[in-house]
Amino acid sequence: MGKQDEDVIECKREAMMGPTNYIGMRMLADSLQRLRAVVALR
Repeated sequence: MGKQDEDVIECKREAMMGPTNYIGMRMLADSLQRLRAVVALR
């Protein structure tokens, strides 16, 4: 995983430009959960 990884890019985008409401927070949490699963499998 690196800066060019699709999941990392999506998490950064959600964190920096996502809506600051419940839906945006859930989308960021889901993105972070996917990253966590990938890191756990390595």
